[in-house]
Amino acid sequence: MRSFLFLLPLLLPACSAIQVEYADCTADPQCRDAFGRGWGCEEETGHCMEVAANPRCDSYPEGILDDPAQEPDRVLLGTVFQHGPDFNGMVRSARLAVIQVNDRGGLDGAPVGVLECSSADEDADGVAFDDGLDPDTGTVAMGNYLSDIWGVSAIVGPATSGRALAAYNAWSTRGTLLISPSATSPELTAADGLVATHEDPGLLWRTAPPDSFQGALLADMAKADGRTNVGILAQTGPYGDGLADSFAAGYEGAGRTSLKYPFSTPTDLAKRITEAANAGHDALLVVSSDTPDIIRFFNSAAGIGSLDDMRVFLPDGAFSESLLDDDVGVTAAARDLLFPNVQGTVPGLPRGPAFLNFTSLYRAVNNGEDPTVLPFTAQAYDAAWLALAGYAWAEHNEGGISGINTARGLLEVSDPSFGVPLEIGPGSRTNIQSQFAAGHSIDVQGASGPLDFGADGETVGPLDIWDLDDDGGGWALHRWCCVDVSPSPTEGCVSSLDACEDHL
Repeated sequence: MRSFLFLLPLLLPACSAIQVEYADCTADPQCRDAFGRGWGCEEETGHCMEVAANPRCDSYPEGILDDPAQEPDRVLLGTVFQHGPDFNGMVRSARLAVIQVNDRGGLDGAPVGVLECSSADEDADGVAFDDGLDPDTGTVAMGNYLSDIWGVSAIVGPATSGRALAAYNAWSTRGTLLISPSATSPELTAADGLVATHEDPGLLWRTAPPDSFQGALLADMAKADGRTNVGILAQTGPYGDGLADSFAAGYEGAGRTSLKYPFSTPTDLAKRITEAANAGHDALLVVSSDTPDIIRFFNSAAGIGSLDDMRVFLPDGAFSESLLDDDVGVTAAARDLLFPNVQGTVPGLPRGPAFLNFTSLYRAVNNGEDPTVLPFTAQAYDAAWLALAGYAWAEHNEGGISGINTARGLLEVSDPSFGVPLEIGPGSRTNIQSQFAAGHSIDVQGASGPLDFGADGETVGPLDIWDLDDDGGGWALHRWCCVDVSPSPTEGCVSSLDACEDHL
């Protein structure tokens, strides 16, 4: 059996046995390399010690965090998300890839595990963590923990663009690969270089197209709808700023203008809503990666008469079932008043066999839960599969697994000369491994669609246009047109907004 783990010295039975050589340490990886996973450097004493399992993290299979010495040849993947209704689907989707690989014998016989860490303020029972970390600082800290203490080479997540950029800046110094399924800001494209090469493949990847495509489509939608003066309520940060700028670039001109209203707190948002309502706009674009901001917008706007008939454009950050939650979502009065005016965009719902297999398997493993109503589930599934494929490439062709070696493997999954693409999933695992073992590149088709990574490490794909419809039984998210400009067009999608049905 081939080992997919770091080459570690033999574990010694007690800390006292290694005091001569390892009494002093300055960084966690020194201790992990000396004694194995779960060891770190105690800051106060400067000595190596076993680190207690972090309460923010769980594992699949269970027990990995509690017994680091078990199965030392197990391959580890990490996930870091703000656990909660909007992101748990992505956690479960990444775990599904690990379950499937293990069901087929692991990676060349080595079992796989995933360490799942949360950056949320509270645990699944609603009890606040007592470490003082908020979702932003918690994201960085959890990735550092996975890298430093557990030697994880690749992490799926985080979800939002601002956290992805902060995480990349911290994790890349550790050589850790980040694959986000949903961080879509155009700003991320240049964060680790515009050209991916074998020598420098980059450590920041994603399986969702950048927002430059969404911004351009939203601009076309506003123009097609006859809007000439759009106010842009934009969350400060890579996601809000990047999407707002992409929209403005495609919209302004020929008598059309836009004005940006940046916000960073709920108080800022309330103030900006009032300013925009008084500015004479004929449409608003509301951009935030935090669903509570979108809920606050609707509930606040419902009390402002000038916004009653205002067209509202929303990108993917607002596409969430949480809007419809009777307890914490948009009020019934605000729904009836404002939802008829909404048009939005979101990465397209896949339509191929790989997606159908994913949804069927996801439902089977997760008590019938429907992944199609949860954001970026297919993209998270693909991200985990790609990370594991990159591990296989690294082991066979780069002399061992590391973040940079895994990233080199990601350069080998978009070769159009390969022939019929391999569909990501349990049925292709053996073929992917055998092709990589022979040093061949491949072409993969993900559950989220074609994973056609370009020279900049970005992928493109279809976008769905959505609105909020009342079908008589209540409001529902409704995707109604798929627009695709990718090199491998998705069946059932059209090539331009003009080809959509007359719904604008």
